[in-house]
Amino acid sequence: MNTRILYLHGRPGPHFMHKTLAHSLGVISKPVDDDLRWQDQGFGALKNLYAWIKNALNYKKYSGFEFILVDGLHFSPIIARKLGVLPKHLKIISHMGNQLPYFMLAKQIPFYSRIMHKWLLNNYDAIFCEGEMIREIIQTLRPDIKTKLLCTFLGPSTGRVHSLRAIEPEFKGFNLISIASGPSAARIYYKGLDIMVEAFLQAKKTLPGLKYYIVGDWSEEDIKSLTRKFNPEDLKTIFFLGHQSDIDSYIKNSDLNIHVARGDAFPTSTIEAMHAGLPIIVSNYTGTKQILKGVNPDLIINLSSEDLAKKIIWFFGLSLLEKQEISVKEKQAAEKFTEVNAIEHYRKTFDELVK
Repeated sequence: MNTRILYLHGRPGPHFMHKTLAHSLGVISKPVDDDLRWQDQGFGALKNLYAWIKNALNYKKYSGFEFILVDGLHFSPIIARKLGVLPKHLKIISHMGNQLPYFMLAKQIPFYSRIMHKWLLNNYDAIFCEGEMIREIIQTLRPDIKTKLLCTFLGPSTGRVHSLRAIEPEFKGFNLISIASGPSAARIYYKGLDIMVEAFLQAKKTLPGLKYYIVGDWSEEDIKSLTRKFNPEDLKTIFFLGHQSDIDSYIKNSDLNIHVARGDAFPTSTIEAMHAGLPIIVSNYTGTKQILKGVNPDLIINLSSEDLAKKIIWFFGLSLLEKQEISVKEKQAAEKFTEVNAIEHYRKTFDELVK
């Protein structure tokens, strides 16, 4: 264990891949609000601010570390340094792998919060941007950014990669799939499920045999909200499958994956689809578009149900040979995006930062 590096994460815990990457550095791990828990308590803005400061004042116990790696963009570590609780030589790094930068860009959080977070972006010593898209958005938000922006990536485990790469899509039907979990209206917006369901309904007018399978947990309320425009016949062609332990069987029986998200940094489910050679359409605000650029730019679209519907119709109009060509190119493009390579790259990125 590397006693030089403290890893601070939110509640209830970090994303499992963020945790894997952080622990590859040999960190000591603590909740960011270890002294006054606030993040999952539903407090208002003033009480949250009090909790940030209260936690920051207790960060003196962390002053012996050389680095603090923060999962996300939290205020307490920066407040602690500004107040002199943490020494100036201690470097504070953010791992940015969530939707916050996009939500700032799209003005989905209040004005005062956007101003505070823009200030915060420029007060970390470095930000590990999960994918090129996050770095691009941060540079748009802060053209004057002084913080070092370094790109990292994610990837599936060795076992998952072997399993996925054994899949050979057959392209015999008109089956769409999305792999995304909720529940909540906020998650519907973030994952772009509203856009994808609406596009499916539009595309069905041209492709009556089209079916849509959605893997992931969504509440009855979410499903009713998403399918309120559906007639009884259309409802028979959309399937909310809930959590599935055997996703590979659904990938194998699908023809096209769609993931038109709003700010999804580097979704592992899209990388898994590519390893399986399942063609996937993503939005220009889905970070894994960087992998698809060299496969076929037509697989990257704007955040629009109309654009997605047209692209779904375009894909099913391709010949079998053209679909297979996309499949092969995707597998080639995804080859280096594995957990093993992600960890190696993460450690090298940290070492280069230290140097």
